[in-house]
Amino acid sequence: MLRAREADAQECERAGLLHRVYEPEDGGSRKRKTVLFVHGRAGDSGVMWIFSKAVQKARPLCVAPQAPLEDPIGGFSWWSLVHSADAESPSPTATSYQDLSDPLERLERFIEALPELYGADLNELYAVGFSQGAAMISTLCLRRPELFRGVALLCGFIPRAVLEQAKSQPPLALPDFFIAHGTEDKVVTVQKAEQARDALESLGSRVTYHTDAVAHKMGAAGIRALGDWFSERLPPENTPDS
Repeated sequence: MLRAREADAQECERAGLLHRVYEPEDGGSRKRKTVLFVHGRAGDSGVMWIFSKAVQKARPLCVAPQAPLEDPIGGFSWWSLVHSADAESPSPTATSYQDLSDPLERLERFIEALPELYGADLNELYAVGFSQGAAMISTLCLRRPELFRGVALLCGFIPRAVLEQAKSQPPLALPDFFIAHGTEDKVVTVQKAEQARDALESLGSRVTYHTDAVAHKMGAAGIRALGDWFSERLPPENTPDS
């Protein structure tokens, strides 16, 4: 994994979110290809760092923002889950655009701060989202497809409301997607990943799809597949890994 640090108070204030960052040892002399790591429900800025293995040979700028809401079960989340009033149904109600509005605005402001803070090249921006973070990133990409060069959705989903709008008003051009999911996932079922894959392909995206016989997590094979996907897009640096 790349050796990240916690952003200091001034950096977090300017970006609008607490975050971790890895800065390549290039002296900031050029614009930096950037990978954004967005955690899921009850996570924090550190939980996504395991996935930096997938890009450590390329050594891009890596940033991992922390969601703003404290979750009742611990950690932090991008929006609060509202559960059905039906006691027989513990599953949360469908995610709405209202749920996503404020956290998406905060994430967009965070991204917009990265060039000034760390020299990020927003023409070379990639994103990796896990679970709820995948919903955040996929929604933002379908709203602003020009923002990303590639998007990886891990154990995640695209909210139904977002997919329905995208089908009725398809974006002009989508980046490539990588989707990985566990076939034994009971939190976000693999059918959600299949729906996302089929919808993105119907909208013209090129999708790489990977499954493992695991639950709500990424297996070693999935992380290797993510690394292979990135290796086609981010060539290795000649300097040693950090």
